[in-house]
Parts: sequence; structure tokens; C-alpha cells
Amino acid sequence: MIATHEIAANGAATTNLLRLEARGPLAVLLWPVLKRVARRTLSSENDGLKKRAQQSAGSPGA
Repeated sequence: MIATHEIAANGAATTNLLRLEARGPLAVLLWPVLKRVARRTLSSENDGLKKRAQQSAGSPGA
């Protein structure tokens, strides 16, 4: 499995793209089970990054 993060300026905001890539024959077999966990984990990670970035910036939305 390969995970990547891409952060880019988007006007006054920032966009964070988290990507997970699974390769090989086991990936094909296990992906139906793993994708639910992977989506939940990536969502949680992205929420944590957003909260931390807002705290660092002193954003009132934090």
C-alpha cells in the first residue's frame, strides 16, 4: 500500500488530498474489506489535520 498527501493553495483556503493505492493480487481480493477502514482512517486523519491547521492559524472555526 502506498499513501500520498498533496496540499495545495486554493484561493484563501487550502486543499488537502489524501490518496491510498493498493497493488497486487491480494489488493484486489482485500480491497472490498479494506476500503471502508481506509476511508474512515483517511477521513479521521484529514479532520485532525484541518483542526490542527485551524488552531495554528488562530481560526475561529477551530
